[in-house]
Amino acid sequence: MLARDFANAELIDYAPEFNGKTCSEIIAASGLLTAKPGEFKEILENIQKKTVLSFHREATKRGHASLLTTPTFYFWVRGSRAMDFYFTSFPFGNYLMFSSRRIPVNEKNLLLPFCGNEELEKRVENCMHELLRTYRKILVETGRMDYARRILPIGFTSYGFMALPLQTVLTAYEECKKYSTIPQELKHIAEQMFASAQSKTKEICEAADLAYLTGYPHANIFCGEEISEKEEINLIYKGNLESVAEIFEKTKDWKKTSAVAQSEILLKCVCSLSLAAWNDLKRHRTARMLVESIYKAAEDYLKDEKEERVHIPEFPEKLKFVFLNAFRKAMELYEELISAGVEKSEAIYVIPHALKVKSILILDGYHVIDPFGMLGIRACNTADYEVRKFAFSILEFCKKVMPEIAHLLGVKCKLGFCPERESCGLVEKYRNATTTNL
Repeated sequence: MLARDFANAELIDYAPEFNGKTCSEIIAASGLLTAKPGEFKEILENIQKKTVLSFHREATKRGHASLLTTPTFYFWVRGSRAMDFYFTSFPFGNYLMFSSRRIPVNEKNLLLPFCGNEELEKRVENCMHELLRTYRKILVETGRMDYARRILPIGFTSYGFMALPLQTVLTAYEECKKYSTIPQELKHIAEQMFASAQSKTKEICEAADLAYLTGYPHANIFCGEEISEKEEINLIYKGNLESVAEIFEKTKDWKKTSAVAQSEILLKCVCSLSLAAWNDLKRHRTARMLVESIYKAAEDYLKDEKEERVHIPEFPEKLKFVFLNAFRKAMELYEELISAGVEKSEAIYVIPHALKVKSILILDGYHVIDPFGMLGIRACNTADYEVRKFAFSILEFCKKVMPEIAHLLGVKCKLGFCPERESCGLVEKYRNATTTNL
């Protein structure tokens, strides 16, 4: 099946609604009450249509973010992995998504790009089946789904539940219209989301001219930036770390400690991770991220097919050869598709998840200290092994450059208990060392 034909966004629900009043009416009534006294239910009950229209044509049109972030839409979305890459990169949204770390992929999951040529589409299909055979071989020989998933192409099914504020819906819709590098599948999904939002919040949508301009930046891999900086971790700012350590010693409260640390630590991490790992890492919405374009990453690999542009799991030499051979063939087909006139945004569906993309990640003290910040979560044994290795490299760097708080750094089991279903046993190291006070 073609990816663009499979893509769909079904509206499950939206909010707020109250006493038969629409979202546009509720937002208008609430907005009016920020400038004059009154009772909410009374104002809402008596609000006139012309007042609602007038309010949104004035206040919403001026770009007040709170008026656009309050309405929330709940979608069940399906598409390819490209759908996950794009929509879950918006920091203002909640996502419960298909996991290729837990659910095996088979032939029924494959999604093809639109090539406009039967012969090319057949070649793409054959390539994807070869990648799937390699995936199965890795599963059989290693038992590691996290290894195997890196050879899977972008063109396989994904799905999930998304809760998106109206501003995110409008931003995605405008962005998809603006950039030709965004796959048609995503444009179709964005159009469906917009149509659903417009049907429920017509007055707001018609007045939201500045929604795209007031939207918060996100790590858009389809319109990414060129990143020329070398891979390294830098401490950008180190403030009063003694105060961070002192807060913890006095309170044994991780939340208070990480709140203080948030303004005392700033790290800049330039890294190259596989698409599979990047897709996991970008979900930390409070960590700021810039990512290069997937097209630039593919171009850099094809220039000389350097292995450093590919993430290779720790395979025996024979399996490594099979893995790299399948990867190389898929990337060469990607190049052939483009040469044949297929849009880059369609050709990417054959690209395996092992392709590395470069990112710049900005972490504040919350992500360094808090058990549920990025390092605390991603250094856990339950995390993807590539992400975990990256998280540990940051932790080791932090211990060297910030010895004052080295005793506070570590995985989330430093809480003194393991919040996972099955403990790896590391928690015993911390059990008597900390007192939890969340």
